[in-house]
Amino acid sequence: SGTLTQDLESSFTSILEKYGTPRLSSPSVDLLEQMTRGIEEDAFDEQRNLILSAIQNVSDQNGSGANGLQVKPEIIGFNGIMLRHGKPNELSDSSTPSISKDSQATSFNVKGFAKGLLRFPSRDSKEYHFTQLWTPPTAGVYTIVAISEDTSGNRIMSSPVTLTSTYGEDAPTVKMTSPLSGTQRSVELVGRPARGTAYQVVTITNGISRFTGEIGGVELLTRGSGYVAPPEVRFVGAGFGAAAEATIVLDPANPRFGEIEEITITAAGQGYFGQTDVEFIGGLGNEALFLNATAEDSDGEIDGVTFLRNGVEIASDLTEPFALQDIFSVGYYELVALAKDDAGNVVASEPARMNISTIRGAAPSGFMIYPLPQQARNAYNASQSQDYFWDFARNYSSQIQQAETNLTDVSAGNSLDDIIQNSEELAANSFIHLSARATDSDGLVQEVTFYLNNKYLGTAERQHDSHHFVLPVDLSDFGEQPVYRIDTMIRDQAENIRVPNNPVYLNVLPATGSRPDIEIILPDPNATSIPKYSVGGQVSLVVDATPKEGTLEAVSLYANGRFIGEAQLQNDLSYGKQRYALNWTPENSGMYNLSASVRDRLGVVIFTQTPSVVEIAEDDFEIITNIEIVPTQVAASNNAVARGSSLLANVDFLGPEGKPLLMKDVKFYLNGSLIDTQDQSPFSFLFRPPSLQDRFVEAPLSWEIKAVGQSLNDFIGTAISTGTVLGVTELPQLRLSPVEGPSSLPDKYLYDGMNLSLSVLAEGRADALTSINQVVLYGNGVEIMVGIPTFNLSEAGNLQSITYEFDWLVDFDEFSKSDGTVRLVALADLAGDPTGFGSLPVISSNTEEVFVQYEGSQSLGTLFTQVTGETLSTQDIDEILEDMNATSVTSSTYDPVEALITLVNNSDRLSQRVDVTAAYHITLGQWHDSFSAYQNHTSNFIPFDALGTQEWLKDYIDYLLTSADEGYLARFGSVPYLVGDESKKGSQPFADNRMDFVQQCLFNKYSVQPTFQQVFQGSNRMLSFWSQFEPNYWEVRGATGTANVDSPPRRDTNFFGATGFGAGECAVDLIFNLAKEIKYEGGLPYILYTLDQRELYRIVTYYLLYFGENLSEVNANEIEYLGSLGEKKALDVILNDWRWTSQSNQIWKNSPTLSLDYWKSENWFGPFMDKYFPWTFHSSLGWIYVQGNNPMEFWFYSSNLNSWYWTGATIYPYAYSSEKSGWVYFDTNTGMLYDFNEAKWAPY
Repeated sequence: SGTLTQDLESSFTSILEKYGTPRLSSPSVDLLEQMTRGIEEDAFDEQRNLILSAIQNVSDQNGSGANGLQVKPEIIGFNGIMLRHGKPNELSDSSTPSISKDSQATSFNVKGFAKGLLRFPSRDSKEYHFTQLWTPPTAGVYTIVAISEDTSGNRIMSSPVTLTSTYGEDAPTVKMTSPLSGTQRSVELVGRPARGTAYQVVTITNGISRFTGEIGGVELLTRGSGYVAPPEVRFVGAGFGAAAEATIVLDPANPRFGEIEEITITAAGQGYFGQTDVEFIGGLGNEALFLNATAEDSDGEIDGVTFLRNGVEIASDLTEPFALQDIFSVGYYELVALAKDDAGNVVASEPARMNISTIRGAAPSGFMIYPLPQQARNAYNASQSQDYFWDFARNYSSQIQQAETNLTDVSAGNSLDDIIQNSEELAANSFIHLSARATDSDGLVQEVTFYLNNKYLGTAERQHDSHHFVLPVDLSDFGEQPVYRIDTMIRDQAENIRVPNNPVYLNVLPATGSRPDIEIILPDPNATSIPKYSVGGQVSLVVDATPKEGTLEAVSLYANGRFIGEAQLQNDLSYGKQRYALNWTPENSGMYNLSASVRDRLGVVIFTQTPSVVEIAEDDFEIITNIEIVPTQVAASNNAVARGSSLLANVDFLGPEGKPLLMKDVKFYLNGSLIDTQDQSPFSFLFRPPSLQDRFVEAPLSWEIKAVGQSLNDFIGTAISTGTVLGVTELPQLRLSPVEGPSSLPDKYLYDGMNLSLSVLAEGRADALTSINQVVLYGNGVEIMVGIPTFNLSEAGNLQSITYEFDWLVDFDEFSKSDGTVRLVALADLAGDPTGFGSLPVISSNTEEVFVQYEGSQSLGTLFTQVTGETLSTQDIDEILEDMNATSVTSSTYDPVEALITLVNNSDRLSQRVDVTAAYHITLGQWHDSFSAYQNHTSNFIPFDALGTQEWLKDYIDYLLTSADEGYLARFGSVPYLVGDESKKGSQPFADNRMDFVQQCLFNKYSVQPTFQQVFQGSNRMLSFWSQFEPNYWEVRGATGTANVDSPPRRDTNFFGATGFGAGECAVDLIFNLAKEIKYEGGLPYILYTLDQRELYRIVTYYLLYFGENLSEVNANEIEYLGSLGEKKALDVILNDWRWTSQSNQIWKNSPTLSLDYWKSENWFGPFMDKYFPWTFHSSLGWIYVQGNNPMEFWFYSSNLNSWYWTGATIYPYAYSSEKSGWVYFDTNTGMLYDFNEAKWAPY
């Protein structure tokens, strides 16, 4: 409505006059523009009409010509003409029609005309372009245009695109391999939407502000985050017509990546008065996808592959593999790969169509799995294994997808005859389960329904949390039809529906007069608790089936509706009920309904009515866990045992260092049922593999024993062992004798280190008794010993029973749980394969539970055994305590040192060890330099059966005097000739030699020089001893001498009757008597006026034997100090020394070690040093005195706080204070102690 300038008005007027339009006075700009555009359109229409007329003149418009070209021109929009081929069906490869005005006009060849390609619009054609795959039908020049039509019928044509297609080289081939066409994906909004408000355009006139109602810009309150595509901008207010475009930050290196960068107003709109909010729609839903394509060129190479998304190029990949990853926001996409070869040929792949939605998501998928598709039956028959299913599922899914693409079915044949021939046969009175596998990639399957011959059957029941749905169907409810077609429909929570195109057909046979019976025996369908098995373990499925007409053909087993295999007949009975079994190995965790079906030879198929429910657990194997089945002989039969057998399962849980771990609890499962829970090691479980008391004695039954342990740090360890129960035989009975402990302890209580005699009586038929291989006694699963048999015969000489004797050295460390309990049981295996099936019969006795009293380093039995190598029986302990007037009192009321001394006074074994100590000291004048040297001498020279004989000691003395491995020769040289040839007395002063040797030995023994009388008496002792061999020896008073030439050789080595000691009889006997200190002539010492050193030698023997490997060096000064205390006090000092007490360190023996010597660490306790156990240096608590053997609960004394505390592995840093009678908390980080009674902190 504005006013034109004079020049513009003159120009428009001249145009109007040229086309005969009357002059208008003062025309408006709008009117002139409209009139001018109309004139231009008229001009184009005139040109287009001329073209249309020319086309009509040269073509067969009516189609009456036999070979005439019929072209129908159509007006498209403002500037377009579309030519349609009127008779495309008459085209052939040899036809070359042309269009021309005259014979000399340029013509163009056409070939392969096709109908117009129709596509429907998407929601946003700006972002989602119209695309269509088109392949030139032949070589030539092609002009391609696009025609658009709106809902009002208006059409317009695009500018043309011209391309040339030549025969040239062979074109390449290209195929999109992912994503698969038809993929639907559902994504969640990622990130945070932006928020903003609009501000209006304000005009100021004469100082007065006025709102125009137009949008002038956007104020961003938040820029949002996570945008992968620009969102749509919407203005929410009173006005209309405003528009804006948003841009986002696309540089991943920019800290504002994914935020709104800028808002550009593209239309101001009008009427926006008041507050106007700005909303940002979309841009956050996204999915990262991989695009993959394959391309080949038979006569060259591929230059590259370009990926298009809705017709827009994304990127190109020049090298194989041709792939691209890109972010896709919510929307519909057609993805195309363009391959270009080295000859310039370009070929496009078939488009892969994909939808990404935040509304309904992907459609569900699935297929029927029973009745078993023919492909599944073929796969199972080929493998005869339950593993068939997963390969079948993958291949079958691919077939279904391919069939969906082609809009066909995956069927059993192309004709009804083929379908009947390939379908499963069953009688019309069968009772079956229909099963389908259904999944939804972005949600849950809502329901699965089945249809028989297009008739609704019912809604299937999901099998627990699996992907399988089952519907029981009694086919006798339907009329007999030759073929049943069964379909399934799957619906997800978003109301997406999928009808898999894999109908299953059944070839229906006439109904019979009866149905076979079938029932599941194992696992028990009526079990009160659900048995629990392991993934990869073994579930034994046992089914009994009874035919009514004909015979049985097959028994099949199912897990959550999935066919897992055909059971095997387990017996050869010719009538009645038959037994079938199959061992199933579960691949996935979850709850399972186990069912079975039986088919008779008349075609009747019957499923079980009630399933067996089992739980399959995905076991953790975070801890090294070992399980051992005892007796180990069963391994030779693959753990196959006879009915009625009993076995032990021993389990240990190891840490990285191979040491046992502290466990919170260990659960034992037998065939999936929890049988026992233990919280103390050793972890051992006596079990009887289950068998059924029925007539199927030859039918094998599988068993599985599983142990699951949870460590203190909540790591899980699992161990599984499986076996079979097979065959039956007569089993003898074993009876373990009652345990009778010391009378000073309560019933069934034993002292640590004592010896307990036990017996097992085997009874039964003579042939069963003679088949017993061996009887072994176990304590908490640890072997004690093999019994020594005694055969008990009747007066007639018939075998009545066998008694097996056992001597058990009670050892708390080896056999007891931390609370001292030991469960005793005897096991025996039968030899000779009495079942005839190769299974091993194993029998067990009754169990006896005893309690071993833990006394640590002060255990009387351990103290006694340590120095004697002998054991104390119940009678020995009772007698010694009676002698000490301690009858019927606990061990804490008597002095263990006093009791020990009393016991060892009569020990020949200790006396032998003392002999070694004494002989070594007297010979060499020093002590053994280490425990290992001492132990080497005692083990090599003291025979096991040396009681009552002393020859071994003389052999040992001779060894010390003559061996180059010992120190005597280096220190003193060879022993001189002590007796010899009278003619040699000038060169060999025999009497002086004897006196020198006596003086040397006495000094070695007492560390002081002996008197002349003692030396002279010792010489005479040797001379008197030699006169026993040679009464007429020339130095003996009144003797005339024996003519014997020697010295050398040594006379007392080679003389008739001599033992042949290399050092001579005299030297050996002198040291022997000095070491043994045997009394002579009415109790006088061997050498008058010499002191008894036997007590010192006993103390040194204690010192060596108790300290053992902890004795880093033998300290003569320490020995001298101990000797000065006397035997009782010295023994008391030794038994309270860390070198002995630390050997009873049970509580820390399995703790992980650190790099520093004696330093260890527990996760729950921290680092500590236990070298001086029970004194332990803790990194935070300082010196503590630990009392106890179980890390789960123990007392400790704090030297810092001068108080006792009770704690444990699951309690610390909390502890119970004995002094305060309340709980405290140790903060090891701050060194502070919180007292809960006083509610205050204090340093510790």
